[in-house]
Amino acid sequence: MIRALITLILLTGVMQAAEITVTVTGVRNNNGVVAALLFSNDKGFPDAVKSAAHQSQTPSKPGTVVLKFKNVPAGRYAIAILHDEDKNGKLATNIVGIPREGVGISNGIGNSKPKFEKAVIDVKPGDNFTIPLKYW
Repeated sequence: MIRALITLILLTGVMQAAEITVTVTGVRNNNGVVAALLFSNDKGFPDAVKSAAHQSQTPSKPGTVVLKFKNVPAGRYAIAILHDEDKNGKLATNIVGIPREGVGISNGIGNSKPKFEKAVIDVKPGDNFTIPLKYW
């Protein structure tokens, strides 16, 4: 009986983790890649790859690209997007820190470094999100 209950609990947890789709709009060219990070807390948000709960990337193309996060359990997350045109794995900025590459954040991006709490969204398995890129 206990073994059956444990198996049911484990299977329920596995069934609740699924794929999340993120559609990124406004990609300006086919240089580099469009990369996405999914954070479950504020540690390292928005750009510390090692702190992200999940990551995904796809070759860049003008217009729209689609990224997928696999095996994501339901929860509260924030998504950060980078159009990494030079493929160096980090955001290129000008001398005063203004991004030279496109960026996007769940719940939209303003004119300052995004905060995790403002970017948090509730995610359920199978959800689809659209995030526009912003270029300065």
